[in-house]
Amino acid sequence: MSRLSARKISSFLTSRLPSVKKETLQPTHSAPHHRWDEASKASLVILWGLLVYPQLDPESKNRGRPAMHKEEIYRLFKEHLGTQTQWEGMLTQLRDYDYVRFTRDGSITAGTRLWTAVDGAKMYRVFRSSNLSRQEWLREKKDKQD
Repeated sequence: MSRLSARKISSFLTSRLPSVKKETLQPTHSAPHHRWDEASKASLVILWGLLVYPQLDPESKNRGRPAMHKEEIYRLFKEHLGTQTQWEGMLTQLRDYDYVRFTRDGSITAGTRLWTAVDGAKMYRVFRSSNLSRQEWLREKKDKQD
């Protein structure tokens, strides 16, 4: 997934809105991420994959509630997240809207809005096929070494 552009990654965001006319929506009723830049939107998809997907995947479900340190996320995905300062600003914005939460040790966990911001059906298929492909590749590599 690291080879995808921020635009492609952000395309996995859901565009569902409440079943009322868009003209009658108050700004607080729409999802705030619809107005964000591509890097911020991409960060939502990346965080969904790191923090929500493991809770949905049957192979990793029993590991508990996923959490990652912000530095580790930035190290892995900085080409999609902008500068360190931009990443810190995104995290503040994400926390303020309850997309993410911080634990006492500084780790990030999924907030309520992260669960609904991403089209889970699309993303689950993408992540699941990616994980299965990686597992198969590792198995083949191990078999060749044996």
